[in-house]
Amino acid sequence: MAPGSMPSALTFELLGKCSVTKARAATLHLPHGPVPLPLFMPVATQASLKGLTPEQLEEQGCRLCLNNTYHLGLKPGQATLDAIGGAHKLQSWPHNILTGACPWWVGDPLLLVDARTVASAVTGAVTGAVTGAVTGAVTGAVAGAVHAAGVGTVADTTASFQMVSLLKLAKVTEEGVRFLSPHDGSPMLLTPEHSMLLQNSIGSDIMMQLDDVIVTTSPDLARMKEAMERSVRWLDRCIHAHKHPERQNLFCIIQGGLDLDLRRECTAEMVARDTPGIAIGGLSGGEEKSEYCKVVDTCTGLLPEKKPRYVMGIGYPEDLVVSVALGADMFDCVWPTRTAVSPVPHDPLPPDTSQRFGNAITASGMLNLRNVVFSKDFGPIEQGCKCTCCRPTSEGGLGITRAYVYHVTAKETAGAHLLTMHNVHYQLNLMRLARDAILEDRYPQFLKDFFSKLYNAQKEKYPVWAVDALKGVGVDLLSD
Repeated sequence: MAPGSMPSALTFELLGKCSVTKARAATLHLPHGPVPLPLFMPVATQASLKGLTPEQLEEQGCRLCLNNTYHLGLKPGQATLDAIGGAHKLQSWPHNILTGACPWWVGDPLLLVDARTVASAVTGAVTGAVTGAVTGAVTGAVAGAVHAAGVGTVADTTASFQMVSLLKLAKVTEEGVRFLSPHDGSPMLLTPEHSMLLQNSIGSDIMMQLDDVIVTTSPDLARMKEAMERSVRWLDRCIHAHKHPERQNLFCIIQGGLDLDLRRECTAEMVARDTPGIAIGGLSGGEEKSEYCKVVDTCTGLLPEKKPRYVMGIGYPEDLVVSVALGADMFDCVWPTRTAVSPVPHDPLPPDTSQRFGNAITASGMLNLRNVVFSKDFGPIEQGCKCTCCRPTSEGGLGITRAYVYHVTAKETAGAHLLTMHNVHYQLNLMRLARDAILEDRYPQFLKDFFSKLYNAQKEKYPVWAVDALKGVGVDLLSD
């Protein structure tokens, strides 16, 4: 298909730009209402955000969340989606939905799992805790399967959590992607055309193309180039198969790994297709954050001003505010929910890794509320936080204390529910505060205040990657 313009079901209203950095503030007008940018999008993979009801998610101010095409195509399936009228009605969600096409989002819950979960998802059968044999297409020990799948345990200079990619458990050809169903192990084929068909049935406001993704740290440049070029060809097939461009927006995805020349080439091809929005994909896969920043900075510098820019799989607060400074608008990650129910290895106050629940995101860093020090702390999770969990009852909130969270996280799922509520609100509010700072043209000072509070004004502890990336767009974090 020759490059050309396609219909759009969105309007991108640019409201302000930082006079120093590349940060932008805008409103994205979508079929189910306006969305303020910059924006963090919670991930409700299977039309359900872990720990929150749709009403509670709405109460936190969310107006755009994520579902996954692959998972909804399996369950409840296309017939059910068609019968009920799409995913909005399925989950009673009156606002906007973005759907990713693949089962291997960087940031998808399927990826952020341990060896036991990976083996279960692949075959449905695990013998033993970690060393059991896995049947079907994967044989040998679970550890071997996870290694083949591409586990990366990453330090705080990289993607910052253990990530498992199922790509090597799938066969990618020009036709599409063949993989095993996580439900019964049966072989499946996902093509660009099938992906569009499913997303048309889902009725998502933003649809992502099917792309060819490989881990960013792969040394195979030929395979990286092949994946980039195939993603362009698959976009053309997605455009051709898209039935409802007048009410659903197709976003392309820029690939190319860490090779900036490949990223530039892919960006030029994707921009020529003139899709309503553009995503930067294939990141947060174990690369150093300095390399991540180079890719984002390079791509945003080549993108049209009047389109939304979405960096996929990004969720740590530092990553969000730096990426906004580099010119990105939209982000997603399971981290706010995942950190409420599992340990975070890069936490400045590391949680007990033997525990599963209890991590709260705050402006001063992470809090492990399973720590006994909080057992008699009757203050809110974060002083001044306006989430439903932290707000006092006199202001219509729940008035939850740290001591209560400590109590219920020991054996009750209520702790994960409360912390998810707080964490999602924190991420959404962080982007609201960033937006206000951009509109008032004080984003550089916002960045300085953010890092000062996060690291208790100890500049020597600021991450080098963040200092360098922000210096590249005119902000010196280390200056007074």
